Amino acid sequence: MSKINNKYFKITLSIAIIASTFLIYDFFLAVFDPMPKFSHLHYGLRILTYYSFFTIQTNYFVTIFFYIVAIKMHKKNQYPQFPLLLAITTYITITMIVFWGGIASKGNELNQYDVWHWIGTVVLHLIIPITMITFFCLTSGETYYFWEDHAKKNLWLILIYMFFFLITTLIKGIILHHFQYDSDIIFPYFFLDIYSKIWFFLLTLALLAILTITIGMQYFYIWINNKVYLKNHKNKNVHEWIPPNNIRLISKFDRKIKVGIRLSLSCNIIIFIINLVLILFWALLAIGEDIATGESMWYGAVSLAAISFIILIILIPAVIYTKKGSLQAKNLIAILMIILTIFSWFTVIGPILGIISIVKILKGTETSELVPH
Repeated sequence: MSKINNKYFKITLSIAIIASTFLIYDFFLAVFDPMPKFSHLHYGLRILTYYSFFTIQTNYFVTIFFYIVAIKMHKKNQYPQFPLLLAITTYITITMIVFWGGIASKGNELNQYDVWHWIGTVVLHLIIPITMITFFCLTSGETYYFWEDHAKKNLWLILIYMFFFLITTLIKGIILHHFQYDSDIIFPYFFLDIYSKIWFFLLTLALLAILTITIGMQYFYIWINNKVYLKNHKNKNVHEWIPPNNIRLISKFDRKIKVGIRLSLSCNIIIFIINLVLILFWALLAIGEDIATGESMWYGAVSLAAISFIILIILIPAVIYTKKGSLQAKNLIAILMIILTIFSWFTVIGPILGIISIVKILKGTETSELVPH
């Protein structure tokens, strides 16, 4: 093993051991000295609640990742594969942004922490994410990674875990709700509470925001990797093809994809109109009816109308960019339609049109070609 790789081996192994130590420390705090809102739970439910947090899961990913990297460097003298490095860095970046930007800003949450909990929180939600991001910057640039190739496969693979986390969390919440546990206990984050009046609106906005951050951070890190690659290979014999400055790579979409894109736009407009009609209908129906019933109907219709309008605002420029050959825009449309299909189930026509458009967009084929700017 070279001196440089031996140094990286020691650093990565040390990071893995330190991260493991703090995860064990945080686990014991969560089980034997929990925050006040979890103190009444039995040990089994404390453990289940602890591992329900995305932030905890991603810290375990980082720790396992550093152990894998250390073993690979020691035995095979290899750096981690870029897609894996990108996925782990993206996940832990979301942990840092979501925790410090959203959840930690809630005063009632901050009041739950004592000094010992703050130590674990700062390490797991700030120091480890910064360490992972730094490691990414230091080890990236080994290969030039094309944005277009990422959009075809690895973008979706990285998003699979996000959707898996969402589905399992909601299932767990529904099961625990049956046993009369509070929403603060059964849902790790407030926007996942499907028993609140405005859950529809909060959850969809949160999904849109998190998906935007997730996809945006992936392409930001790819941009960093490519910049580092070009810097490191300047004036050297580069074996990988890099498009010249006056040339760009665009995608040509087949008829299936074009039909799917047009259908997605039509589906969104139809759902928006349906909900405007429902808002008017329920508003008239609520006159003279029980206020709580009217409120429930009102929240549902207004939430989906607002959601479809927000998606429509994003969808229109995405459709325009697909006409210019943007593969990223095509994938964005598919993601938006997945969200709309999930939340428009009671309109009946929404899921039907949504599923058809998603299948056509994802099943269609695209070809790449070089064109001058």
